[in-house]
Amino acid sequence: MKGPLFVGDLVILFVAAIAAIIVMRLLRLPSIIGYLLAGVLIGPSALGLLGDPKQVKDLAEMGVILLLFTIGLEISPTRLWKLRREAIIGGGLQIAGMVLFGAIGSRLFGFAWGPAVVIGFFLSLSSTAIVLRLLSDRGEMDSPHGRNSLAILLMQDIIVVPMMLMVPMLTGEGSGPLSLLWIFGKAILLIVVVMVLARRAIPWVMDHISALRSREGYLLMVAGIVFSTAWLTMLAGLSPALGAFVAGLVISESEHRHLAMAETVPFRDLFLAVFFVSIGMMLDLRALAADPWTPIALAVGVYLGKGFLIAGIVRMLGYPGTAAFRAGAALGQVGEFSFVILLTGVSAGLIDGALSQALVATAALTMFATTGVMGGVQAMLKRSGEAASSTTPSPEPEEAPPPEDAHGAKRDHVVLIGYGYGGRAMGRTLAALGISFEAIDMNPRTVQNYRRDGVPIILGDATHPDILRDVSIASARAAVVSINDPNALRPILQRVRHEAPNIRLFVRTRFASEISEMLDLGADDVVPDELETSFQIAARLMHTLGVPWDVVRRHLAELRSEGYKMLPSPVPLPTDMALPDGVAIERVTLEDSDYSVGLSLVELNLRRETGASVISLVRAGDTLFDPAHTNLEPGDCLVLSGNESALREAAVFLSSGGEKPKKEKETVHKPVEG
Repeated sequence: MKGPLFVGDLVILFVAAIAAIIVMRLLRLPSIIGYLLAGVLIGPSALGLLGDPKQVKDLAEMGVILLLFTIGLEISPTRLWKLRREAIIGGGLQIAGMVLFGAIGSRLFGFAWGPAVVIGFFLSLSSTAIVLRLLSDRGEMDSPHGRNSLAILLMQDIIVVPMMLMVPMLTGEGSGPLSLLWIFGKAILLIVVVMVLARRAIPWVMDHISALRSREGYLLMVAGIVFSTAWLTMLAGLSPALGAFVAGLVISESEHRHLAMAETVPFRDLFLAVFFVSIGMMLDLRALAADPWTPIALAVGVYLGKGFLIAGIVRMLGYPGTAAFRAGAALGQVGEFSFVILLTGVSAGLIDGALSQALVATAALTMFATTGVMGGVQAMLKRSGEAASSTTPSPEPEEAPPPEDAHGAKRDHVVLIGYGYGGRAMGRTLAALGISFEAIDMNPRTVQNYRRDGVPIILGDATHPDILRDVSIASARAAVVSINDPNALRPILQRVRHEAPNIRLFVRTRFASEISEMLDLGADDVVPDELETSFQIAARLMHTLGVPWDVVRRHLAELRSEGYKMLPSPVPLPTDMALPDGVAIERVTLEDSDYSVGLSLVELNLRRETGASVISLVRAGDTLFDPAHTNLEPGDCLVLSGNESALREAAVFLSSGGEKPKKEKETVHKPVEG
C-alpha cells in the first residue's frame, strides 16, 4: 500500500461523501443515496479520481464487520420475543416469498440457480436505516404499520448472516449435503462456543475496564472483542462478519449494550460511508446510459411486488388494510444489507459486473422512491377517508407491544443522570408519585444491581448523544444531573442542552461559585452542595438543641432565602418539598364498575367534592401530566394528596359517587423532615 497515494484517495473519498451528505440533507433524502452517487461520480466510469479502488474496497470490509457487530447489539432476544408474531410469521413469510419471487423470476430470464438465489436474497432485504428514520420523523413508530415494519426489519437483520453463509455454497463446488452440514455445523458450533465462553468472561472484562472510567480503554476493549471474534471465525473458514455478529449478540443482553453501541457507531458510520461509496464505484454510467430502462423497470417491479406481498402478509395477521398498505409502502425498497449479500456473491463468482451494476442501480432507485411512495400512499388513504383507522390499535388479542430503546421513545418522563445517593432518592420519589423516569450511570455494578430490582437504568456516558437518545432525552419533561465528577459535568450539560433545547434541566454542583457557569452552560436550576449542606446542618443542630420543628422550618426558609440572595447569579429558590403534617399520598386504581370511569377530572371536580387533589394520572405505565379533560379508563391509577378524611372520601367518590361502601386503598404516609 503506497501511503501518500492512499491518503490522497481517502481525501477525495471523504470530500465527496461530505458533499453528498450536504446535498442529501437539503433534499431531505437518505445519506446512503448520497454515498452511492458520490461513488459513481468519483468512480472509474465518471471522473476516475481514485488511483486504486481496490484499497477502498479493503476499507469497506471494515464497515461490513462493524455493521454486523451493531446488528448483533440491536437484536435483543427480549425485544424479538415481544415482536415474535410479526417478526417470525410476517418477516419469515416476506423473506421466503421475495427469495422465491427473485429466484424464479431470474430463472425465467435465463440465470442459473446460484445467481438466481443470490438475486432473491438481494431483493428480500429492506433498508433499516431509511425506514426507521422516516417512521421516527413522522412519529409513526408506535402505529400498527410502524410495529410491523420494525418486526419485519428485525427478522431481515437476523437472516443476513445465514444468507452470507449460504452464498458460497451456491457455487456448486463441494456443496453436497455433507459439506453443507459441515459449514453450518461449524458456524453453529462457533456461535455456541463463543457465547458460552464469553457469557461471563466478556462482561467481566467490560465491567473492570469501564470501572476505570477511561473512554479510550473502553473503546479499545470493544474493538479488541469485535476483531478477535472476527479473526476466530476467519480461522474456522467462515466470514469474519459472522464473528462480529456473535460478539454483538454476546453483549446485547448485558448492561454494556448501550455504551458499546455509542462508542462504535461513529466508526461504523465512517467505514460504512466508505462501503457505500465503493458500491457506487461499481456502476458503469456508459452501460446504464445505453440501457436505462432495465433498472427502472426492475425497480418498479420490485417495489410493487415486495410492497403488495408485505401488505398481504400484514393484512393476513389481522391488521387493518390501511396499516397493511402503509407497511408495504415503507418496506418496498432494497436495503443496505443487500449490498453485503451482493459483494459476497461477487466474491464467490456468482454475480458478474453487468449484473451487479443493474442490481445496484435498481436498489438505488427504490431507495430514492421510498419517501415519495410513503407520502403518496398516505395521501391516497387520506383522500379515501380510511387513514384514521391506521392509527388505531390492532384488534388482535395478542398485540405487539411498542418497541424499546431508541425505536420507542418515551414522553414526559424524567431523565436522571447519575444514580448515586441523590439519584436514587429522586428515583424512589418519582416512582412513589407514579412518574416514569430513565436513569444513566457509569458504574456497571450500580447498573446491574438496580436493573435486577426493576429500575429503568442503562450503563452509559451521558456526554455521548446516542446514550441520551436511548433514554429519549428529547421528549423528556425534565433532566437531573447529579454526578460526582466535576470535569464531566460541563460536557454533559452542553450535550443535554444540544439534544433537548426545551428540557427543564436541574443540576447539582459542589460550590456556589460554579452556579454562574452552570447557568451559562444551559442549566435552569442549580443547587450547590455547600449551601444545602450548611442549611441541613443548621436545621439538625437547632433540632438537637430542642428547637421545635415549626420554628426550625421557619428559620431554614430564612437561611435559604438569604443564602441564595447572596449568590453572584440569580437562582430560583429551591422549593421545600416536605409535605405538611397530616398530609398523605394515596394511589387509587380504577376498576370497570367504578362510578368515575368514563368521566373526566373536570367533570368529577374531586377537590370540591372531597378536598383531595389529583397529583398525576398513570395509564399503562405512562404518566399524564395534564389529564384534566381526559376520560378515565379501567386500570388508570390516580395519585392523590390530602388528609386522611379527604382521601377516604375521594376513594368512595371515585368508586361509587358517594353511594357505595368505601373500598380498601393503600395509603402511603410521607414523613415530615426538616
